[in-house]
Amino acid sequence: MERLLILIIICASYTSFGQLSKKALKFEGHWVYKNHTAISICERHGDELHFVDYRINKIGDSTKVEEAVMKKEGDVYVYELSTLKYSSDNIITTKTSFKGGKSLKFYNTELNVPYSIQFKTGFLNKNNKRIIIKYGPNDKGVKLYLSRF
Repeated sequence: MERLLILIIICASYTSFGQLSKKALKFEGHWVYKNHTAISICERHGDELHFVDYRINKIGDSTKVEEAVMKKEGDVYVYELSTLKYSSDNIITTKTSFKGGKSLKFYNTELNVPYSIQFKTGFLNKNNKRIIIKYGPNDKGVKLYLSRF
């Protein structure tokens, strides 16, 4: 009986380590920005969320502008962002890493800009989300509103 209890505790602690919270899993799906200039696609791959953002121009063509991965390492969430910039001949990729806690507010660990990124969902409506980007510790955040489609 004692061995069974120890086995259950070990299994429970092993399965809870590294898993995304229910709050983070609310971001899974297809999202459109409020002004319809971009879309964001979030898919779950194992214990990671993969984001791909596309900018939509006036004609309706889309261009991939960002890729990101949200994962949990122990008790800390990690958000790794790759920004794609297109020039005439090649693609320039800028990678930035953020670390955060359970509140899904991530702080930049490498550079000063952007300072932080925070993800929020609607209180009663999980079909809306906000992304708040701050460029400095005392700056007012830029809010991006997204809706599920």
